[in-house]
Order: sequence, then structure tokens, then C-alpha cells
Amino acid sequence: MSETVPSRFLFLANQPCLDFVNTEMVVQGWRVDTLGDFGDLLSWLVQAGLLSSDEAETARGRWAGRREAQKVLKQALALRAALREMAERLAMGKPVPPATVEAINEVLRHGVGFPEVVPTRRGFAREVRPESVNPMQLLVPVAEAAATLLCEGDLSLVRRCDNDRCILVFLDTTKSHTRRWCSMSACGNRSKVAAHQRRQRDRSGG
Repeated sequence: MSETVPSRFLFLANQPCLDFVNTEMVVQGWRVDTLGDFGDLLSWLVQAGLLSSDEAETARGRWAGRREAQKVLKQALALRAALREMAERLAMGKPVPPATVEAINEVLRHGVGFPEVVPTRRGFAREVRPESVNPMQLLVPVAEAAATLLCEGDLSLVRRCDNDRCILVFLDTTKSHTRRWCSMSACGNRSKVAAHQRRQRDRSGG
């Protein structure tokens, strides 16, 4: 069963497209979707660093409450579902489904923008500045992150949390590549507590 709650986003996957997958999670046994409307999508993009606040306000003023906003939200949820299937299959050592690649490419086809030189701490860098021609372009940075993962990342390091009741995924960037939990303060700590309780029962013969 799924329900929508006020946005509370998690950024623990070490990869934007996997953080996007994690906008759907399990909270107290309930599957929860934090992308309930177009505003939630814009908020996530801003917090993920994929959209500026000014760009989000422009998009909100241009499309919020209109058919375009509903369409892009529907597409966002479809992309997320495709990326979840990709992540879960990779975590099991299985190949990326062709349907996921097509879902990524479908969004990338909406990319429109122009290169721009911007100052950085080390000098200058080239960035592609999007032109907001249609709302589907809002999803392009997520698709680009997925393309980067597929083309440049180590796909064997995509993991799903070891907690069977958790659906969060992540890229294991630890030096030893032995990360098991979405978060040590969440599922990792609960596992430790459960293991401790089992040891206490075994010692007491309970």
C-alpha cells in the first residue's frame, strides 16, 4: 500500500539518479511516495542541486496547476520506476533492462540548452545552461545522472539496503566496498539492536 506524505527527501545514495529512486521509501512499514505533486518534484530537484531556486520558481509560475505539470510528474514517476528496476537488478548482479535504457533516452531527447563558462574555485568550467522550453526538460539532469552511472560508473557497486523491509538503494563508495545499509543511523542501528536482543535471548535461554 502506498500513500503520500509531506516531502522529506533522503540524499544518501552517492548518486543523483539513485537518490531520485529513493524518493519512494518505507516508513514504519508503509510504502511512502514523497513526490506527491509538481511542487514536490521541483523541491527535490532544487535540494538535489539539479535545479536552481530561480529556475524552480520560473517553472512553478509557468506550469504549476496546468496539464503540463501533471504530465511531467507522471513521466517522473515512470522514470523513477525504470531506474528502480535498474538499481534492483544491478544489486542482484543482473543486466540493465533495455526498457530502462529507453526510458533514460526518452528523457534525454528533451534536452535543450547552451554551453556557458562559469567561474569556479580552481578557475573556470563549462556548464550547459538549460532553456525552459517545456517541463520535460526538468527531468533531463536525472536522466543525465543515470547515463553517467551507466557509462562511467562501476555498476557492481550499486546496492540495495540489507534490511529486507527497506527499499532504498545506493552506490557503495566506501573504500572497502562493504557498505550494507542505507544508513547506519537507521537500518544499520536497527540491525545491531535486533542482533543484541537475539544474543540476550540466547543467553537467557528464552
